[in-house]
Amino acid sequence: MKFLLDVNIASSVASFLQRNRHDLLELRKKGLLKLLDRDLIELAKKEKRTILTHDKDFTRLTLQDTGFICVVIRVKNQHPTNVIKNLESLLPIREFRNLKSGLAVIEDQGIRIYKT
Repeated sequence: MKFLLDVNIASSVASFLQRNRHDLLELRKKGLLKLLDRDLIELAKKEKRTILTHDKDFTRLTLQDTGFICVVIRVKNQHPTNVIKNLESLLPIREFRNLKSGLAVIEDQGIRIYKT
């Protein structure tokens, strides 16, 4: 998969994704620290990337827009090892892998997937 990592995603999470052969665009490494949310969405659409973020604002933004996929991680324990564990649960889910436009929310209670 092709991911666009928001600035709030730990570098160890990025390393995990790279080890698993995912294509990454990391905002932090590209110097795009102050990119507005709407601009981040447009970049994800243009490059056909899935946004990975801890920012809960993307839940609303994704449900209001179409043409991209966003994964919002909303677990209490946001330590990178826990985030990685949750991503390992999400990535193989067929409904997520077949998503063309929508939202996946990872919470302590489980994973919710919405098509837009």
